[in-house]
Amino acid sequence: MSDPLSRDPTSVAKKASNVADRRVSERVSLSAIAELVDLGTKQPRTARVADISLHGCYVDAISVYPVGARIRISILHSEVQLDAFGVVTYSLPGMGMGVNFTDLPPEMESVIDHWISEIKGASAQGLDHSDVDLSMQSLPRAERLILGRLISLLVRKGVLTREEGSDLLSELHQE
Repeated sequence: MSDPLSRDPTSVAKKASNVADRRVSERVSLSAIAELVDLGTKQPRTARVADISLHGCYVDAISVYPVGARIRISILHSEVQLDAFGVVTYSLPGMGMGVNFTDLPPEMESVIDHWISEIKGASAQGLDHSDVDLSMQSLPRAERLILGRLISLLVRKGVLTREEGSDLLSELHQE
């Protein structure tokens, strides 16, 4: 029997948001290839890690493992490999799954710390955009219209709150 929440985009967004609220450490965006194996069924998967923390990661995958599945995960990023065991904490069919690392050895924690520092350092370096106009008004009118429609759709689907959508639309249409 499939999870009824997985069919309703609003429920999926709320479910994912609730999981995000329970995170115990900061996550950073990361794009890396992951090899996963369900320890019970021995089913392998190749997927993409979208973000990571010292306690877990989110894996983009169309085909997911069920909640509670114990897995082995290997992540390759910047020519460094992380090998860990984990448990699937939430699973969104067709989208991805959250993985909580279990018994992460200190040397693997160091790998994640290095990646996070590397990513945060690159983000901090990228903050000086004084020579680039990043306002939405710099976008062509057609692109602003498309963005407005996208923001409205995200509000209707429950991905954004009405307040968030309203703020974005206001910023988009400022003269």
